[in-house]
Amino acid sequence: MTLLLMSLMANFAVAAPSGQDIADAASWHLQHLPTLNRNDCSGLVESVFDKAGMAFPGNTASFWAEAERWGKTHKRAPKPGDLAFFDYTYDKNGNDRVDDALTHIAVVRAVEADGTIVMVHKGGKGITELRLNLDKPEVHIENGKVLNSYLRARDYGIPEGPRMAGQLVRGFATMTADSGGSAEATPEDSGRPKQARSILVEAYGSGTSDALDQQQSALTGTKAANLGELSCEELWRVRNTVFARHGYAFGTDKARVYFGLQEWYQRNPLITQDTVDRHLTRSDRKNVERVLKAEEKAGCN
Repeated sequence: MTLLLMSLMANFAVAAPSGQDIADAASWHLQHLPTLNRNDCSGLVESVFDKAGMAFPGNTASFWAEAERWGKTHKRAPKPGDLAFFDYTYDKNGNDRVDDALTHIAVVRAVEADGTIVMVHKGGKGITELRLNLDKPEVHIENGKVLNSYLRARDYGIPEGPRMAGQLVRGFATMTADSGGSAEATPEDSGRPKQARSILVEAYGSGTSDALDQQQSALTGTKAANLGELSCEELWRVRNTVFARHGYAFGTDKARVYFGLQEWYQRNPLITQDTVDRHLTRSDRKNVERVLKAEEKAGCN
């Protein structure tokens, strides 16, 4: 269960904040410029949610992973109160390369008539307004109006590289109780078969060897039709859990962030793309092949 949903359920006497409540809290921060407990972009998000009456601790990467786990991420036009995530805004790992994903987060406070998204964020100039336009991501100003704010410093990456919010946005997340479904919803409430979801998808989160073994056994016995009932994201999790069980040192930011948040995952830097094959069992290989076929059939990237 998400930290957000746990917070919502902690006291039934308090109504869960709506997206507009969160947007109003973001506007309050923009007007009052309060001192944050943690002086960074995710610290602002924590403070905004706290102002709205909801405890939601974390950082940019964990916020995204949590939202993605519960199917709350999207790339459609956001609503007030949504979170906006950005990649490659600064050199987080200090290697002088533009390879840092999930480096910035902001709170949507309004969406204007022309589609320009107005947000509140904590950047180098403090708590300020941030703007982006999904229809014109490469346009800074049009007819005297800012459509996309500059978000990445000119000295990070090549000067002519993408620097504006619309060019760097990864996506959005709707994490409020009014985003669809109950505040007490669990992954099993989505209508897909309980066995396919609870065993194949959720075992990775329990952190127990028995649960992971149960997933492995269930996957071996699962029919292709059942795999076809899983989403692309769920198939990705199931397939990569086969490797994560062995401590595979993932190379992509998505996998590193996602499995890094799982308590059971123990990264082994010696198990890489060149060496992992010797650790996989015959059953592992067959399961990976079966999930890959399901992903191909579903048209997953």
